[in-house]
Amino acid sequence: MPSSVDDQVLDFYATLFDLIFSEPFRGRISEQRRLKPVIRQVEAAADAASSSLTRFFLNQKLSEATVEEILRGFAAIGELLELENIANPNVTTEEIVENVLSRLPCPQTVQQTHGPVYRLALYTVVQVLMLVGPVMAEWQKLNFSSTFELPGRVVNKLNEISNQIDAQGKSGQAGADESYELQYRDYLLQRFHRVEAGTVRMTTNLDVDLRELFVMPRVVVRKLSQDADETEADASVSLMSLAAARRLYGERNNHNEMLQQIIKGEEPEEKLPPTALEQVKCSDRNVIVGLPGAGKSTFFEWLQVKLASVEEKFILGDQQAIPLLLRVRQLDLQNLPKGAALIEKATASKDRADLMPDGWIERQMQAGRILFMLDGLDETEPELWDKYLIPWLFDLLKRYPKCHYLISSRPVGYPPGLLHQQKFIECNLLDFNESQIQEYTRHWCTAIRLARNESETEARREGEGDGNRIVENFKDHPYISNLARNPLMLSAICLVNYFEGGSLPEDRALLYRLCVEGLLHNWDQRRGILSEFGFDEKLRTCREVALAMQAEDRAEYDAVQVQEIFATVLGDSERAARLLEHIRYRTGLLLERRPGIFGFAHLTFQEYLAARAVHEGNRLGVDKKQLVQEHDDGRWKEVIALYSGLATTPAVRDLIEQLITQPDTESLSEVLTEAYFSAGLELAQDQDLRRRVLERVAIAPGSKVTESLNRFPLEEVTPIANTLVSCIRSNIHLSEAYRFLVLNPTRVNINLLLEKLQKWESMTPVQVSEIIYLLHTFAPDEILADIAKKTNLYTSIGPTFRDTQIYYSQAEIAFMGLSSRDFAKRQIVEGFEAVFHIVMSVFCNSESFSNPVLRSVERFFQGELTEVPTPKNLETKQEFALLARKLAAHLKSIKLDEQPIKFREGAIKALNNWANLLEGVKPEEKISRKSASVKTQTNRTKPKKR
Repeated sequence: MPSSVDDQVLDFYATLFDLIFSEPFRGRISEQRRLKPVIRQVEAAADAASSSLTRFFLNQKLSEATVEEILRGFAAIGELLELENIANPNVTTEEIVENVLSRLPCPQTVQQTHGPVYRLALYTVVQVLMLVGPVMAEWQKLNFSSTFELPGRVVNKLNEISNQIDAQGKSGQAGADESYELQYRDYLLQRFHRVEAGTVRMTTNLDVDLRELFVMPRVVVRKLSQDADETEADASVSLMSLAAARRLYGERNNHNEMLQQIIKGEEPEEKLPPTALEQVKCSDRNVIVGLPGAGKSTFFEWLQVKLASVEEKFILGDQQAIPLLLRVRQLDLQNLPKGAALIEKATASKDRADLMPDGWIERQMQAGRILFMLDGLDETEPELWDKYLIPWLFDLLKRYPKCHYLISSRPVGYPPGLLHQQKFIECNLLDFNESQIQEYTRHWCTAIRLARNESETEARREGEGDGNRIVENFKDHPYISNLARNPLMLSAICLVNYFEGGSLPEDRALLYRLCVEGLLHNWDQRRGILSEFGFDEKLRTCREVALAMQAEDRAEYDAVQVQEIFATVLGDSERAARLLEHIRYRTGLLLERRPGIFGFAHLTFQEYLAARAVHEGNRLGVDKKQLVQEHDDGRWKEVIALYSGLATTPAVRDLIEQLITQPDTESLSEVLTEAYFSAGLELAQDQDLRRRVLERVAIAPGSKVTESLNRFPLEEVTPIANTLVSCIRSNIHLSEAYRFLVLNPTRVNINLLLEKLQKWESMTPVQVSEIIYLLHTFAPDEILADIAKKTNLYTSIGPTFRDTQIYYSQAEIAFMGLSSRDFAKRQIVEGFEAVFHIVMSVFCNSESFSNPVLRSVERFFQGELTEVPTPKNLETKQEFALLARKLAAHLKSIKLDEQPIKFREGAIKALNNWANLLEGVKPEEKISRKSASVKTQTNRTKPKKR
């Protein structure tokens, strides 16, 4: 009579582990005292590993005789598998099972009634062998060190899984439905809890525990608007521009800034956005929209494992939720699953679906126990999407309204409001903030060390240190920090760090090179996955695609355009078609964002490859001369910086020299500075070139994006900024020298500015305005008294900037400077009073006012900008009160442009309130008086007409 099921399985595993592990080990350990603990550890692993197969047989309600027959069919498996096979990370469980099945076919007597059970039991055996195998192989390499803790850790992990599943079994009834549910959870937990350490199609030979790696993302509920509808609709039918890509990849999300406030202990202005898990629990229908690599699929996979193991409690239908995860890219849209086919697609196993009790999935869905997850709604052809996928989804929603539904999609191809009528809440998946970036790098480094079989204590201690060092190295690099906000790219950065010996490159061009080469080729090579296409071919083709997209201001290309460029580069249209398929399915560099539309994994990779194409030659003939001439074109800004990090020293020197001679543009200072700092060490040591770069940047229009001069040491910049302020040659913006001095007031040389002011009449209005503002903001009171004597200076024409902003007199610039002074520590004395009197008098005769000045008048006299100054002298108070009322009356009478008119009423009210304060009138008293005229000591002239 056969033994019990549990005894048979225990005996089978004891024999199997002895054959595969103990027997080979015996020949390597000569001392009995060392051998026995090793054998005991193998036996403990065999006992722990047996639980899953025992549980599987019992759930199938197999008789002892049937189990005996199945295990007899497995008897020769130990002779077919060796330690090298099951310890090879480049071989999958499925591959080994198929190979073994071909040599150990199911016995005919078993095949007739239990064919699927035989195959799934074999899968269970191989799966647990591949968990134990790598650990035993590593232990063997270490000569069976007594301090090696991994065998014990594997035993604990196997027991932990068994306990989790058994706990679920005890909470339910022993019926067929409950038994199958336990089997289904067991499979999900053991099959999907490990993931590759790399990113999507960016592979290493290390699998890590998903639960070790995962960092919970946050979401924000989408606000539906007509504008958003139109924007997304346009995006779904047209190719994305570079500007649109920069908005998607480069903008800092307000919610991420708010999270930083929370971390720092500050009170945020808005409520903290929910985590993805919180959102799923609070709403029964959710769509999560996120960019490629934002972590949508990872969250779904993590949630599946956590729900299967009941590590995350989630009650649906009065019981723990059952996860059902389908991936659109794996579905046949013309034959979408229903009933048992849903389980077949979720488990990728027809055998598991065949073992399901009839109607099990329908019963669970009708009871509302299923969390139905559909990953990648956008990953299909648009015509199939409309014709098959959406109707199938809507049918499920109608038939099983009690279930909870969770769907993911990329932004492009998902119009906001698509599922709104089906009562879905649409959420945007937020980028990682600084805290999440640091947490992820620590998790990643720890998971890698655990996968490399380090002791748990050491792995966690050293992994945390590794992660902190990675973040510390790139936190001051804005380009890398921006890249790191996307989990896919953060994984790439971590992998680069890992494979480059733990030191993140200083030069971002080198970092991008390592990421690009890894995504395109090297990670597959490390895993032993070969291709007919060499690295050089893949790089040349992608390089040409990147440059073409950059030249055409595109962040996306359709498949036809990509393949045409491939064919031109390779000279073979058939190989080009095969290369496109290889790129589509094997690399993580050029991604198919939606059916037939390709884009690079991140815009920085496109820009890097375009820079390489310029450096190494290209079919379009784009060279550094064109980059210089078109440097103000947004297409080339980052390309120029990356080219400077790639090209030879003579080539970069020539590019920088050409940039120095270029006329002013909005971005010249930023482009020149980035090019200089991206160049090599040899150019950095050329002091003459450095001085000329600094001088050109100082007189260039200030960048709206960066303070370029602050990239250089303060001591080096200070004399140049003071010497060259007011030397700007254009009217685009005020100069970088001016911006530097405004941001560094202790560096302002007042005496040098006064010398410059002596020649104001020979300057342009823009040049004069820089000196006027700086002096009226920072000069001591006694110097203001001297400046006030230059009456014509205040009435002279103010600057007109290229963005159409007009200042009607230099008095407006002087007022903005005065309103920036700190009056809390200063009384109004002679110098300030003289200047203020002139400015107010000019204003009273001005034909119009610029918008910024009118707004400053309102804010200044309301005390928003600084403490409102109050003269001590009674006579001066009265004079200023009359001036304030006269200006208020003047503002009422003149005709203003449409833009500044909105601030007129506020300015008038603020002026009258200040006049009341000077006259001693309480705020609550009603004021009724006629406008008074002001007699001034000197005749004032009106500002020159524009």
